[in-house]
Amino acid sequence: MNKPRILITNDDGILSKGIFTLWKALEEFSDVTIIAPKNDQSGKSHSISLDKPLRIKYISLNDGFEGYALNGTPVDCVKIGLNKILKEKPDLIVSGINKGANVGKNILYSGTVAAAMEGILNDIPSIAFSINSSNPSNFKTARIISRDIVQQSLKGNLSNDIIINVNIPNCKIDQIKETIITKQGHQYFVDSFKEKFDSKNNNYFWMEGEIKDLDKDIKYDGYAVASNYVSITPLKTDITARSHISLLKNFFN
Repeated sequence: MNKPRILITNDDGILSKGIFTLWKALEEFSDVTIIAPKNDQSGKSHSISLDKPLRIKYISLNDGFEGYALNGTPVDCVKIGLNKILKEKPDLIVSGINKGANVGKNILYSGTVAAAMEGILNDIPSIAFSINSSNPSNFKTARIISRDIVQQSLKGNLSNDIIINVNIPNCKIDQIKETIITKQGHQYFVDSFKEKFDSKNNNYFWMEGEIKDLDKDIKYDGYAVASNYVSITPLKTDITARSHISLLKNFFN
């Protein structure tokens, strides 16, 4: 029996702990190809490279980890993987495991989620994985959860017109309450910019800020993962506000 073909990518870079964890979780039962950014591409959303040449470098590490590093964005990785590297269309695209949750309004900035979105634009079922910490200490939990969700998705013939956005608590596996289906919540980032000065006294700004989450119900992704639930949110590319179509017809006619 042929193993399922899985394309793995991320936005933290090909040498990140998260993508290594994902590879270890999936290589046991699938034919894995890794194509990921050479460097950290967090916050790139669905951007693509139009003003520079894209260069691919094959890498191989002593532990058996191998893949292709690209000097581009996460979406570039999926595009060039499907067009130039893979000989056959993959059965699944998996992006992550991202350091930091991708929930609420902040999903719009995520390169991790965007790479999965590029998958469904090509009619390929896709999953994005994130762990709820910028400095995770429980990748073992993320490995177990991601393996189980991918296996279930392959058995269940996952739809190719939505992505599955999975956020995993940064806790031990026995502290996970359960896996629940959630809605995109309202978590957002409050921007602030710290002014600094270089050696020539020219000013520049460094983005800072803090995350705010007013949701208080586990039906929302951010609150669920903060409460030690694995959050699974179905997302789609169609962002038409259908409830406003009739209103706008009346307004502009």
